[in-house]
Amino acid sequence: MKHIKLLTIIATCLLLTSIFSVIPVFSAQPPIDLSTYYVGTIGQPARLDPVRAYDTASAELIQNVYQPLIWFGDKHPLDLTSGEDHILTQLEHSKLTYPSGFVPVIATELPIITNTTDTNQIWNFTINTDAEFQKWTSPDNGGVLNDMPKRKVNTDDVVYSFQYQMVYDSPNSPVWMWETPAFNIMTFDAIPGGFVEATVAAMIKEWCHKDVDHPDTNVIFEFDYPFPLSAMAQIFSQTWGSILNKEFYIAHGAWDYSFAAGWSDTYRQMPDGNRTPIDKIYGGVSQYASDTPRVGNDVPDMCGTGPYKYEYGAWDQINKVWRLDYDSTYWGGWGAAGQGDGSNYIKTIIVKGIDTWPTRKMLFLDGEFDTAYVPRANMYDMLVSKYQPLAGLTLVTNISSLINEEVFFTFNVTEDSAYQSFVGYPTHIGAAQPYFFNNTAMRYAFAYALNYSQIIDQGWFGEAVQQASWWVDGLVPQSSKNETLTANMRNEDIAKIKYYLSQAIVDGQNISEVGFETTAIYNTGNDQRQIEVQSIANAFALAGFNYKVNVVGLDWPVFLDQMYSYAMPAYCIGWQVDYADPSDWASPYQQSTGSFLYFQGPPWPGGDAHQAAIDAKIAAAAYEVNATLRDEMYQDLQYQYWLDLPSIPVVQPLGRRFARDWVKGWYYNDLFPGLYFYDLYKSAPGGDVTSIDMDVSSTVAPLTTYPKVFISMGEMKIPAGGGASATMTFNVTVKRNDAAGIVATIISLVRDNLTALTDFRHRVNSSATGYSMIGVPWPNGGWVYLEALSDVDNLAYRLVGAQSPVDPSQIIVASNGGSSVSVTLTWYENGVVSTLPANATWSIGALVGIPSEAGALLIDTNTLNNNVTMDPSTYNCTAVTATEEIPHKSTTYMKYLLLAGDIDGDGVVKILDAIDLSSSFGKSFGQPGYVKAADIDGNGTVNVLDAIDLSSNFGKKAYA
Repeated sequence: MKHIKLLTIIATCLLLTSIFSVIPVFSAQPPIDLSTYYVGTIGQPARLDPVRAYDTASAELIQNVYQPLIWFGDKHPLDLTSGEDHILTQLEHSKLTYPSGFVPVIATELPIITNTTDTNQIWNFTINTDAEFQKWTSPDNGGVLNDMPKRKVNTDDVVYSFQYQMVYDSPNSPVWMWETPAFNIMTFDAIPGGFVEATVAAMIKEWCHKDVDHPDTNVIFEFDYPFPLSAMAQIFSQTWGSILNKEFYIAHGAWDYSFAAGWSDTYRQMPDGNRTPIDKIYGGVSQYASDTPRVGNDVPDMCGTGPYKYEYGAWDQINKVWRLDYDSTYWGGWGAAGQGDGSNYIKTIIVKGIDTWPTRKMLFLDGEFDTAYVPRANMYDMLVSKYQPLAGLTLVTNISSLINEEVFFTFNVTEDSAYQSFVGYPTHIGAAQPYFFNNTAMRYAFAYALNYSQIIDQGWFGEAVQQASWWVDGLVPQSSKNETLTANMRNEDIAKIKYYLSQAIVDGQNISEVGFETTAIYNTGNDQRQIEVQSIANAFALAGFNYKVNVVGLDWPVFLDQMYSYAMPAYCIGWQVDYADPSDWASPYQQSTGSFLYFQGPPWPGGDAHQAAIDAKIAAAAYEVNATLRDEMYQDLQYQYWLDLPSIPVVQPLGRRFARDWVKGWYYNDLFPGLYFYDLYKSAPGGDVTSIDMDVSSTVAPLTTYPKVFISMGEMKIPAGGGASATMTFNVTVKRNDAAGIVATIISLVRDNLTALTDFRHRVNSSATGYSMIGVPWPNGGWVYLEALSDVDNLAYRLVGAQSPVDPSQIIVASNGGSSVSVTLTWYENGVVSTLPANATWSIGALVGIPSEAGALLIDTNTLNNNVTMDPSTYNCTAVTATEEIPHKSTTYMKYLLLAGDIDGDGVVKILDAIDLSSSFGKSFGQPGYVKAADIDGNGTVNVLDAIDLSSNFGKKAYA
């Protein structure tokens, strides 16, 4: 009845204190989980469909689930050293040139490329029909959808994957990278005469189709306006080149693979232009029951051919956690030579969005995260000096990524936006001004409000380069850069701000006379962008009291939705290269259908005719075959961009990468949107395992005082050069002088001069009855939780010892009964077998439980081999007087034995522990309120299983 009563108490507490939510299991490190990769980041994905996703957070998830026809094959894994900086060189970047930088994936070989005319180009791919789609399990929605078993990829899947992108034809998506080289357009709305369903259907079918001579194995793409070969290969290799499961998409309500009349009304830009049926229910054609309870109408789901699979519901948008698990039968196989010993590949990926740096920092330094987003403003928290990371971390600097940061304007803010611009401040004159930033003088004033040198120094600590236009260094060819603009960089200039405000006439009012109020927005957690908008606000405050710029931070998915809805007057966002060619940069920033400019207007700066001329030049430059003329065209476009200033270029940052030193296999590719986990693994420096033998014999003599004693048995020394082995074998004999049995013996080895032991594991080989050895210390502060089963009172003891950089680590050997046991201990550090560290000292002791009021422990030892010796001077345990006697309820004794469920650590499992558990109930690792001690089973969430564990020991004490 005791257990039932306790659960009733806990349930009552929960009703008062807890809010329940279902989230993916987010177990915590340490000990180092070699099979799971934990990432601490900011923000979350926005879309899961490769057809629609167009941001790096979404693309990182996608590239681990889906695969393209060809992919990047040039890898240069870095050999990184703990506590040292690695300066990345250009030679260590993955090659992006075709064909040397690419390998086939869902193709059996690189494509056959032929030119039928000077411009027309055909790409013919032989499809890898051995590749398999993952098994997909439908959610519980009334049995409307059946599970989909694994199946082979076929040519219909490939044709569907590419034709569907053009059927969807969303200007919010990356489809322009197919439409532009195919038809010289960025959306079918731009074709002469407008969108005509039959015409567009014929264009799509002519562009991508099965090879009529080899329909079961080959797919052909016909481009009328192809980019350079390397650029085209890069486009095929990105997430928008992903091969989709046709059946999976059709079941979710996506295009039905038919061009029957009316197809565009049903499927084009549906369900809402911002999401596809993979991201949001499309009730009219989806097999999902439209009334099935969900988070809003979102249906985030995935089914690819990649090494990792997405289980329905594994993206918790509320708690900002997403998870992927490996496909154990992945067609590409596991255990590649590059993955350590071929067995320690990543099986589970858990990415947690934590916007607050102090929390993310703590979890990263505690080893809970393998890598984390480190804001540049907080990088010194990770450093000993500017270019030396803390011990246990690795650092890569000088990452010259193809990324830039810019400030954008919306030229016609939507009426229902919560962020509007007004003439006049502090008193507004008239209604909101949606066209506020269509005024060129106002944009110029904003350009001179940015303190670029301060942004680089404070936001990037000097590791960024100011840009004069959309150009970023590293694009190919470098000769396309307009070098003359470098001498005309803008910087903060209050006088010029005032001048351009005097030229700004909005709604008939001179802004310099009446003032203004507007809003600049950044995504939360991005310190550099916050510094950028704050720099603007500060400059206008200095220019005059009646100039007001409000600074607002939004979560990333909300930020994107606001951008796509034309709701933000001014905002900061970056562009990461799609493919390393200037056409990928001129188009987003200057073309009316470009990825950025499209969501800024119309109206266009300079008017429609001016914009049409720019559009034409961008289109012509992309396909120009004369290299010299092509360079000149892009240089002219950069100059025109500098004059029109549709957005403000800020910087091209130089990246830094921090990770724990057990992360291996990382390399840098300019086009990766994030981590590719299949090539990563977790390990640590290790050595050859040899044998170290140690014999310890112990005999119990009569003792009349206490039934439990702790014996200090001596010390084991490892020389300065370190041990040649990671394994030690003990022959331990524990018995009573009077031949009576011993209830429980715990042999404890304590590493006295431990500074930072991240993952200390052990293996035991023993044939002794009743012998057990389990448990792993936790790193760097907190507690060491070590489970040990004992026959004493049939209790499950939890052995606890504090570990910090100044406290020792322990190995616990529990011998329940029996007279002798042979124990082989294998040392693991950071998750792999490791040689014994130099200059380490291990103290050997024993905690002995004796059923009668008599007992003592006598020690005899032999010398160790392999240069590891016992120090005889510490052996004074030949008589009772040498024992350390521990009475009942002693705090010293409590350090060694603590019951599971004793959350507050006072030696008794009681109602206060139940209350502590209830206050943390439902919380998971990384959430405020999560208490690790209350997570009794260590699965990362405090739940009813922990309450049951606590209930099983309720009322029990850790001492007899």
